[in-house]
Order: sequence, then C-alpha cells, then structure tokens
Amino acid sequence: MLEKTQPTVSVIIKAYNEQQHIAGAIESALTALRGIDGEVILADSASTDRTIAIAQSYPIRIVAPRQSSGPLLRRRRTIGLSVQPRQNLFA
Repeated sequence: MLEKTQPTVSVIIKAYNEQQHIAGAIESALTALRGIDGEVILADSASTDRTIAIAQSYPIRIVAPRQSSGPLLRRRRTIGLSVQPRQNLFA
C-alpha cells in the first residue's frame, strides 16, 4: 500500500462569516500552490453564513469548531496551526 506523504507547505485561511470573500481567498491560495507540494486549510470560527458551504466545493481541508462560543472559539487564531505538521506555514 502506498503511504500518503504530508504536504511541504500549508496555507491557512482564517475565516468568520466570509461568504463574500472566501471563494477568492481559496482560489488565490490554490493558484499560489500550483506546482508545489502543498495544501490549503480553512480554519473557520463557527461562521453562521455560507462560508463553509462555499469552501466545501474546493479541494481543501476545513477545520471548524463544533460550538459557536467558548474557549475553542476564542482560540480561533491557532485552530489552523493545531492541525498542520508541515515544514512551511503561511497564515
């Protein structure tokens, strides 16, 4: 069985209710990674609009808290960092 290798570069997009801009941000990150061993991670902060629904149409990882308040939401700046063991990080 082939073992999946970890991407070298991770681009983390932090978002909260960004339905107006999320598609452009994701497309820009994917374009920047073209030809590079990398991934895009959306670190959502419990958006209540269509941010996640829009993001799900792209080949990216989505990390979102299961609750809309509390300590996890207050840590939104680090949520994406907690899921990426990559060598290079762009947030």
